[in-house]
Amino acid sequence: MTNDVLEAELTTFTEKHEFTGISALAVGLLVTDRARELGFPLNPDALLTPGGGQVSRLGGRRVPRLLASHGINRELPTEGGRTSRGTVRMMRDYVDMLNTLHTAGPVDLDSVEEFWIQRFRDYFASVPLESEGNASNDSSGPAGSDDPSSRLLELIEDSGIDPQSLADAMVRHPNANQVISLLASSAAGMSAAQAAVVDQRRELVAKLRELINDPTSTETDVQKLIGNAYWIFGGRYVGVAERRSFTLLDQTDIPLLGSDRTLHIVELKGPNIKRLIVFHRNHWIAGPMVHEAVAQAMNYLRSFDEQGLQNSAAFSNELGQTYDMSRVFATVVLGRSDHGRPDAVTPREVVTRTLRQYSAALSRIEVITYDQLVENAERALLFEHVTQNQAAAVAETSEDSTAT
Repeated sequence: MTNDVLEAELTTFTEKHEFTGISALAVGLLVTDRARELGFPLNPDALLTPGGGQVSRLGGRRVPRLLASHGINRELPTEGGRTSRGTVRMMRDYVDMLNTLHTAGPVDLDSVEEFWIQRFRDYFASVPLESEGNASNDSSGPAGSDDPSSRLLELIEDSGIDPQSLADAMVRHPNANQVISLLASSAAGMSAAQAAVVDQRRELVAKLRELINDPTSTETDVQKLIGNAYWIFGGRYVGVAERRSFTLLDQTDIPLLGSDRTLHIVELKGPNIKRLIVFHRNHWIAGPMVHEAVAQAMNYLRSFDEQGLQNSAAFSNELGQTYDMSRVFATVVLGRSDHGRPDAVTPREVVTRTLRQYSAALSRIEVITYDQLVENAERALLFEHVTQNQAAAVAETSEDSTAT
């Protein structure tokens, strides 16, 4: 597809869908950039926050950084950093258009990005500097700035809280700007905000427990609920990689990222597995579904071992994405101890012990049940909740002493 044809298609799309406002331009630029990471065909759900009601990263620093990379250092108007039902609809319409273009041949995303950058230039050329976002009356600062309120909003979005619900609650408060300022700058306020994040995570874990106890739940249900909640797997991880395909032929369920950009692959199976363990020659052993899941994880690890070095360099050089794919580890999560017992008489501990012994014979794969995953997360969050309360008390004492 030539650049002239591509520009014509984009122009037709913007006119048909009235893709001309600053929010629409931000959606177009952000989704184009993320298409480089996620690849085609684009899944619109992958571009949403965990709550599903917002376009992920639209209100953060991603769009201003993209603009700055093209020499545009103007402030985004307030609505340009705002995400709503309207922007979700825009995102889905634009994803459909990009996927349609992809079916006709490779899409030159650099040219597409330049199309949106030119639209931004046209927009800013028509807007006086002093009117941008009513900056003199807006205490929240420009989208993507490093002020405390922006950092707080990024913390909220990354943690899975619905920013729109929080914003609506603050708008109803008679002193919304003061509330945001206090939350962002006060040690006690920030501690309270962090405690709210812990409470939200506890709610997600409670939903996960309810889900795995439902005999009709599937692997897809569990994966949809967990989403990008990397923290549920422990404190060693800082996020979930933005792509799921790293090697030929394979697509992982949840690729966890370590602080040093190392990968840890999580393979999810259903929470209701029959014959999780079986009795064989006077001993309990892992059942057939466990063997099958572990064999799948083994194939993933073999592919990483064979292709990891080359693919790490390719992702870094071509996409600017850094992943350490050497000696990747994996975790298989499946079944639950109560459901997987051969009969009601068999103690629950027999299931966990059998799987622990099975994992001990594997060098780079761990097998756990969903109830183990939930219980570990509950214990971690209980500790964090206590820690947050202690931190709030210390912060309050500190502020009181400062005031006197």
